[in-house]
Amino acid sequence: MTAFEIEHATPLPTYPAGLGGSRRREPTGSRVDQKHQAAVAATLALADEAAARGDYADALAWLATVEAVGDTLTSAYHAKQRAWRLMAGRAPQRSTI
Repeated sequence: MTAFEIEHATPLPTYPAGLGGSRRREPTGSRVDQKHQAAVAATLALADEAAARGDYADALAWLATVEAVGDTLTSAYHAKQRAWRLMAGRAPQRSTI
């Protein structure tokens, strides 16, 4: 990118937080944003389901997925993440054999 392009580049807007938190995304309500929000909601549901069955490592992996796509977790999911980390440390190790 040239200095001219950098100087005249239009910054990407930041839109209101969605289900998982905030990230730069398509305008709120766009088809892409709706699909993204549905995917985040499904991922958070999978995290909750994994925790409900006692698989805290899996639940934490689902939360990491939400963060990996650029979303930040809500305060409620940060609290769950802290609790699940504690529980994962106490959970019996599953055999990989």
